[in-house]
Parts: sequence; C-alpha cells; structure tokens
Amino acid sequence: MSCVFSVRGSAFSSSHESVSSLDLPPNPDVPRLQLDVRDGARVEDRPLLGQILAGRQARRVVARVDHLLLRLGAKHRLYSNGVRIASRPRSYVRVAGPDAEEYLNRMVSNDVAALEPGDACEALLLTAKARVIAPLVVLRRGPDDFLLLTEPDLGERVRVELVRFRFAAKAEIELEEHTSHIVFAGDGLPTTDYGEPAAEVLDVDLEPNVSADELELLRIRAGTAAWGTEIDDRVLPAEAGLTDRAVSFTKGCYPGQEPIARLHYRGRANRGIRVLELGGHELPPYDAELELDGKVVGRVTSAATAPEGIVALAFVRREVPPQAELTVGRQSATQLHYARSERP
Repeated sequence: MSCVFSVRGSAFSSSHESVSSLDLPPNPDVPRLQLDVRDGARVEDRPLLGQILAGRQARRVVARVDHLLLRLGAKHRLYSNGVRIASRPRSYVRVAGPDAEEYLNRMVSNDVAALEPGDACEALLLTAKARVIAPLVVLRRGPDDFLLLTEPDLGERVRVELVRFRFAAKAEIELEEHTSHIVFAGDGLPTTDYGEPAAEVLDVDLEPNVSADELELLRIRAGTAAWGTEIDDRVLPAEAGLTDRAVSFTKGCYPGQEPIARLHYRGRANRGIRVLELGGHELPPYDAELELDGKVVGRVTSAATAPEGIVALAFVRREVPPQAELTVGRQSATQLHYARSERP
C-alpha cells in the first residue's frame, strides 16, 4: 500500500475548560496526561489517546460522555514559540459501521483495510474512467470507524457518492466538523505537500503564522498537484503524480482501477507536472498555453510570486527536453525540475 502514516502516540489538545476528572490509570507513554469531562460518565475501552474524536459529539464517542478532553503537560506542548503554522481548509466525512472497512476498500484507490487504528493513508475517489472525484486522506479511528479528509468544497460530493453505491452495506456516512492546521516540523499526519517536514493536525486550537499565499508558494515549489488547478476531470492520476502516493496496485477492485492499472503496466502518461520559473513580474492566467518554438506543449496551472520572481506549475508533454527554454505569452519559462508526476 502507498503512503501509510500513523498518529498513534500523538496527542491532540483541546481549548475546552473542564469541571470534573475521570479516575483512570496513568498512561506511561504520555507524561502528565489528564482526561476531563463535563458530566460524570462511564468510559468504555481504553482512553482515546492519539485518536480524533468522532463528530465532536458524545453519541459518536462513548455513551453518556459529553466532552472527552486531552490535556498535555508542558513537555508535550508541541506547537509553541517559533513553530510555523498554517490553516488547512478541509471537509470531513465519517464512514463507520460493521461494513465500513470492506465498503471503503472497494470504493477508493488505496488499501484502507491494511490500516491499523491511528494510521492514515492518501487515496482517491474515482469515476469508472479514472477521473478524480475527490482526493482523500483516510484516517482509521477505530476498527469500524474512518474519517475522510478532503477539500473544502468536496465533502458533500464525497458523501453523496458513497451513499449512492452503499446499497446493503452496513455503514453510516455523514459529514463531520473538525479543524485542520499544517505544522512544520511538528507531529500529526505527515505530509510531503510542501517540500519540507510538516504534519497535519486536527482539532487543536492554533494561531496560524503562515499565510495562505506562503503555503501556496511552498506547494508550487514542491511540485504538488492541488484540486481545482492541477487536479480536475481532464487529468489522470498518473499525470498529476498521484499514483505513487494514493494508489495500491495489490488490493481488490475499485472504480477506475482498470484504466489506472493499464496505464501503469502497459504504458506511461504523455504529460506530467514540471516546476517553472517565469521571466517578468506578471502572473500568467490559469491554463495559459506553454510553447516551444511556436508549438503548444503544455499549460500553466498554478503560479505565485516569489523573491526570485514568478514560480509556476505546468503540465508539459513528456518529449519536451528538461533544458528547453519555453514561453508563456511574452514571458520566458525556465524548467527548474520535474514534479512528482514525471521523472527522467
């Protein structure tokens, strides 16, 4: 399976104030851990350390628990002075029930059945022709409980698509509310989207000090495809560099598997993403044509202003040499490096 990562052993803090305490055995792995609730209640199973609490509602955690909070000692306050933090807009979909694992595993591109509680992986929800409906991060919160992280405008689309094909599968599918931040050099769900060590953390009260524009610049420099720019219904996963990180070639069937496998084993993508540096100071429009000797060889999908000038992502035909000087309108375009989707 591709790109499995874990949050087991990580702790997520809460800004809620508690009024009573549960008398639970100390956890030797997390010093000075205290669990609090607003109303006295019975807690089933082990303490929910390192797990994202479903839906932030008691009925989705354990019976009669109103709030279950994780409070950290000073040694474990990971996100403090000097840490770079950015907001990460998301939508969240819960899939839970006796058939949740089996159903998700035949609907998405990665092997979610191999996840242990606390583990996560990237995956894709695809059409039968392997066009991307939604990129996902699948977090397994328990044996029969999964949380899908997707883009802000795709949560309802994912929910509708999964409900549509559920049929007799015993799985609840519903939207949840959470918050996400990107913490550089922090603990959480590791991400390589920004070209340096970073992790996504859920439901932690953090103050961002990295702007959306700065985060976008890091993404472009790293050559990472994003929904709505590089990823849309015109693009195959291999073209956007998604198969290495979000597709398993050893699991069972799922929508879109056949065209993805055919391209992987019998051919190759005709184009891929490359990182460019553009001359001048004007940002090119989305889908601006990229030319070589007067011939269109690609299109620009993302661009941002950097101290050194304009950096951009573009789909470029595979046969274009990496050293070739390209143009976007009247601007020169120097190829800096291949992105994830294409390697020499």
